[in-house]
Amino acid sequence: MSVEHSRTYPQATRVAFAGDSITWVDGLLDEGFVGEADRYIRDTFAETLTHDKLLVSGQKEALSSRKFYGGGAWKLTGSGSGAAFTLEGDELTVVQGKERGNEAATLIDLYVDGVLYDTFSNLNESPSGEEAVRFAADGAADTFDLGRPFTYAHNVTVDGEAVAGHLSRSGYGGAFPRECEYIVIRIYGAGPDGEPEVHHALKFRQAPATGAVIEASFRYGETIAYVKSTVGEAEERLGSPLESRYGEGGVAFDPARPVAVSSGLDFRETESRAIRTWRFPHAAKRSFELKIRGFDPRGGCTGEPYGIVNFVTNRFHAVMNAGIGGWTARLFLGDRGLRSAERIANWKPDIVFIGLGTNDDWEAGNGFVASRRVEGLSEAGVRGQPALFIRNCRYVGPDRYSIDTAELVVASCTPQSVTIDRTDMTDDGIKPGDIIVVGDYYGDNRNVQNRMIESWDPLTGTAFFADPLAPTRVTPHISDYAGQAVRIKCVEGYVSAMERMIGTIRAVNPEARIALIETGLSNYNTRLLTGYPEAIRDLARRCGLELAEVYRPLLEWQYKQPHDLQGFIGSVENTMSDGSADYPIVSASGRDLSEEARYQLRNWSVRVDGDERYGDGCRIEGGFALAFAPTAAPEQLTITEWDGRSRNPKMAYRFIPSRLVFTRNIPPAGARIEVSVSSAKWSPDDAHLGLPGGGGVYAKQVKAALSRMFAAE
Repeated sequence: MSVEHSRTYPQATRVAFAGDSITWVDGLLDEGFVGEADRYIRDTFAETLTHDKLLVSGQKEALSSRKFYGGGAWKLTGSGSGAAFTLEGDELTVVQGKERGNEAATLIDLYVDGVLYDTFSNLNESPSGEEAVRFAADGAADTFDLGRPFTYAHNVTVDGEAVAGHLSRSGYGGAFPRECEYIVIRIYGAGPDGEPEVHHALKFRQAPATGAVIEASFRYGETIAYVKSTVGEAEERLGSPLESRYGEGGVAFDPARPVAVSSGLDFRETESRAIRTWRFPHAAKRSFELKIRGFDPRGGCTGEPYGIVNFVTNRFHAVMNAGIGGWTARLFLGDRGLRSAERIANWKPDIVFIGLGTNDDWEAGNGFVASRRVEGLSEAGVRGQPALFIRNCRYVGPDRYSIDTAELVVASCTPQSVTIDRTDMTDDGIKPGDIIVVGDYYGDNRNVQNRMIESWDPLTGTAFFADPLAPTRVTPHISDYAGQAVRIKCVEGYVSAMERMIGTIRAVNPEARIALIETGLSNYNTRLLTGYPEAIRDLARRCGLELAEVYRPLLEWQYKQPHDLQGFIGSVENTMSDGSADYPIVSASGRDLSEEARYQLRNWSVRVDGDERYGDGCRIEGGFALAFAPTAAPEQLTITEWDGRSRNPKMAYRFIPSRLVFTRNIPPAGARIEVSVSSAKWSPDDAHLGLPGGGGVYAKQVKAALSRMFAAE
């Protein structure tokens, strides 16, 4: 044992990450940026050795599971098999795995500096066994509660005839497997005390006929590993495939596109039953060895004694992923299941990250508070309009429409004020605290600047704000915003719910350090997250919270990507101007460039005879948007009081054809026009984390905030 050069680590800290699908990702613990944060915590504020860094002796088997930290563990078998390592510090934590049941429950010896120090067990105290249940069908119900989670090896009959099915392993909105007459899914059931808990249930493709007798037999038992979750294995052993992380629970992972069996049902956290911790009187470098002694006599003493080692560390920090796809601040406050802010508070976190806003805009109290009447639109003009900015759309007659749009017009502009052209404008109560959203939006977020209104003059229609507007790549002079679009956004419903959520956590944990995570770089034509980063920054300032800024870092990352995807004007391989002011943008195969890429393209370049023109009387229109479905008849192209949302059957997420538009200095015939754009995206849908670029930005900003918050201990 050596006492030299001992490093001091922070005390064990509990860190929770609350959020929506950006935090959820795929429904386990170490998802997306949360996984990066977990690794950062264990590598920076502790010394951690994963299973592959241990010196193993005897029989071993590599196990892989997303319920292990780092995805892997050693399963040691047979008396005398073991794992040795050296750690420095004043404590040791071993994170182990436990199989279902206790047929081979095992005693494991811990040696410290060659001396037997302690003996512990991997006895799994959670219930396990076999069960049979019986139901009488009523002809309507297609779902039958099995009364518990963690079931497997199902045998199901209807009126004595075996029916095919298995435990669901589908992802979000997975189709009912063709070969199955039933699947086993996760639902909410009632526990012994009447409180909600997650159960398994039989879900039939078609409801069994009235009077049919349904019988099911199965085994049950919970494996224990690093991740505590109601998601179990589809087969008996740790390391076998996991069941679906989605269940039936009321709110879809993506409210913009709801489907069946699409809800997250509970939070995920580090499993206290998987850890064993020993504390020493002083910090030192020590050699350790874990060695299988033999069966625990409390178990079945069958098979081979075993030990599953995931990792070891000299300081164990607990982590919770409280991300639920589709969730909002209001839902965290009102959930009666297992997904409430109160449950986060009762977990007693020392540090809490809250990343919400992606879905909150669909709720009451958040929306535009002014609109402008526009008459005389054509059918083509209406079909080409992104629907989220439209308050009302009226069919006047053949090829004639009238709309009320949130897109007002800037009359004049200074760095700290915007005067709005009030012609045909309706003011629903603009006030300080609302967000003014300045600038035309043609898929380029750089040109749209959001500012919190400090004062509003209704007589002149002027909004004043403290943070000055800045020149942009598209609008190099502030005065050039005159004539462009401006919108007024209210997010007080979101802010109020966030304030109450923060209050709920602080009421139980007054010393907890809280950080807010901004919303990402959204496509405003599919998610109207205008104003949310500004509201989050203001909320962090007012409440004395830490801030993980992601919007501007994502913006910077996105618009630094290379222009590596070429487009052509009008037809394949054509780069020659014919003197027109606008052109379709097509790919090398002749398809719409954005539609072929299958996502909203960003960071365009348009060179005319070698000179960059993008943003200089030149823009790209179209792209991915929520708009009227192509199948909607002309007289169906109507919207009433902002109901042009995804649940409206007349609407569809689709590509509005991409067009290159020159508004001045139109290139003459014969000029060479070269169009290119970045293929790299921070997110495939400008919302969810599924690509390295966006995930890296989120992780970097969250880790920086963690560093500041740990330092504040």
